[in-house]
Amino acid sequence: MKTKTLLTILVIGIVLLGACAGPSTAPTKLPAATETPASPMPTTKETPSISTSTPIPTPTLVPTTTTVPTVVSTSPTLNAVSVMVNTPITVTFSEEMNSSVITASSFMLKSNDKPVSGKVTCTGNTATFTPTEELAYSTTYTVTVTKQAKNLAGHGLSADYSWNFKTRDAGILEGALNYVGKYPVPALVTYVDSTNKQVSVTAYPGQVQVYYDSKVAASEVETIIKAKSGTVIGKIPLIGYYLVQVTVGQEGNFITALQTDKRLKLALPNIALSLEGDGVQINEDFVTQPIPVPLNITGPVLIDTGEHAKELLHVAEDAGTEICQVVGLSNISDKNGDFSTDKMVFMLTAIAQGNSIFNPGHPAYVNMSNGAGAKVNGEWVDYNILNDAGKQAAINGWKDAMLTKLQAVEQLPDDLQSQLVITQSAGNCNMPIGQPLQEIRNEFPELGLVLRDSFTICSTDLSPANIDRSRYPSGKSANTAPDDKDVVMINDPLAVKGTSYIALVAFINMIQTAKEVGGLTPAQTNAAFKMAALYNASPFGKGQTMISTLSLALKIKSISDSILRDGKGTQKQVDQAMWLAFTINYYRDLVPEEVFTEMETISLTADDPTAAMWVTSIKISYAGPDTLAVITPAIEGVTVQYTVTTTGGKTYHGSLKTDASGRVLFSVPPGVCEEIYTYTVTAVLSGKTATTQFMFYYE
Repeated sequence: MKTKTLLTILVIGIVLLGACAGPSTAPTKLPAATETPASPMPTTKETPSISTSTPIPTPTLVPTTTTVPTVVSTSPTLNAVSVMVNTPITVTFSEEMNSSVITASSFMLKSNDKPVSGKVTCTGNTATFTPTEELAYSTTYTVTVTKQAKNLAGHGLSADYSWNFKTRDAGILEGALNYVGKYPVPALVTYVDSTNKQVSVTAYPGQVQVYYDSKVAASEVETIIKAKSGTVIGKIPLIGYYLVQVTVGQEGNFITALQTDKRLKLALPNIALSLEGDGVQINEDFVTQPIPVPLNITGPVLIDTGEHAKELLHVAEDAGTEICQVVGLSNISDKNGDFSTDKMVFMLTAIAQGNSIFNPGHPAYVNMSNGAGAKVNGEWVDYNILNDAGKQAAINGWKDAMLTKLQAVEQLPDDLQSQLVITQSAGNCNMPIGQPLQEIRNEFPELGLVLRDSFTICSTDLSPANIDRSRYPSGKSANTAPDDKDVVMINDPLAVKGTSYIALVAFINMIQTAKEVGGLTPAQTNAAFKMAALYNASPFGKGQTMISTLSLALKIKSISDSILRDGKGTQKQVDQAMWLAFTINYYRDLVPEEVFTEMETISLTADDPTAAMWVTSIKISYAGPDTLAVITPAIEGVTVQYTVTTTGGKTYHGSLKTDASGRVLFSVPPGVCEEIYTYTVTAVLSGKTATTQFMFYYE
């Protein structure tokens, strides 16, 4: 007999047995009936015939629950906004569901009633819809789970369940493409830069980084690149960045061909940054995922890796600073453990965008180590043991890596750029970095301002403990730049571990200062730290009472609030005035608190051209009742202040803008016979000054 028949007999038997047993209560009296003699009962029970040729299968027990499943939670949640465009949609039910009926027809995603393609999976009580492509920005989506979604007992939802969410606004990573292919082995790549100088750097052969004015449409840039035999393999169109594949050996020719286009901001090889020692590493998403996404930034960010990163984290924690995220990776594409600066561009962009989404209204403090300089056989070495070609290649690599980072930040929208504060180690090659920094300012004035506002490069006079004299014969390792306003010397005890630790000291100091003095702009925090560190390391500060970042920050905030309250300038103009005070007084023997009081008297020059910051000199061609001053290079629209004092006790002052020849002409009333006038002129943004005297004489 078949199993089904057997089960039926067993069920009937159980029912009959229950009927014979009867209820435990008194029986209900039945109507009288004609009595019929009972049939004789069999003495034995007949057993159904069962075939023994095949085993009896164990019956499957199907749940007999009548409970209707419900939706317990969803992700994204109902009416969520700023949802990431690569977010999978999940729904959690009240019980385990039948995965065979939860498909694209019962779990749907739509936008404007148009279905979105994707893959549906279900495990236990959770179903997931993964879109085939990333979702559109600034778009409302509707998710529907129909009654066809059933539990294991076959019961479906009591009604269709729907909810909406909206993706985040279009950010700077919209349309971005991350290169996830194999990188070639780094080698020397030669090209001619924008100053017509031949440059050799360690880079990835056949790969070139290109920055265009972000206003130029991506389609036009890609057409230009294709016409010059290049192929775009990575891009962030909204900041004008493109990673281009060219024929190996043709990198220089490709860069030269692009340089004729005035809309080009920068073109250079894809520099290979080392991960050895204090190298920079990147989040795994930037290696494996072709569509980059903003990083979830809710506080300070440390860019580092491995044991080195763990040590820095411990230092930060001991100082009471909590790092929200370590952007790092222990293993990447090429066999030498190097990684490309194109990943650095994506990383900084994702941090800036992520900070605006997940940490709105707050600065993004970023600490990074330097990964470019002098290496021999995979180890950092003293720059001075290299031959001339090796020295130049090390300098070039450091400069080009810095250029890439600065240009990435400069291309960001103002609201994102203004929230970034980056502390960076100078590097450990005993290399002079003042020259490449000044070249950057001269060749790319706008990047000089980014360096000033957003970066602090950290070095030290101290040497690491137990330094390897075979690699560092001089006993020194830190890269230095004496008298450079953007490189601070910090002789903290942690300096013996390397410049990465010094950068962390600066990082922690700025974060703690910002917490103490609410309302500081990132530029103000950066300026307060730079000025304190530079002053304390100067001949004026050594041996005297050290100035704290906090005291300067409080002074800056007080003056800033006063200027804004009195309607004398915007926040941007106030920060500009702060940097002017910083620059003009850099070499003066003044306590920094006194320096910043001049913010109130400095002419606000927000409408000066960017290049005005890098005027190299000013001279007085002639003086008298009419006086002519000329700046070099000749730039139109530069603010020049003049002050004239006389031995007769009079003072004349004013400010003018230079003409197209870089000149200003001003007049003062003539003096009496033998009266001496002292003339002082200052190109305000650069702080360059000239002084002369003139004596009036009449026969």
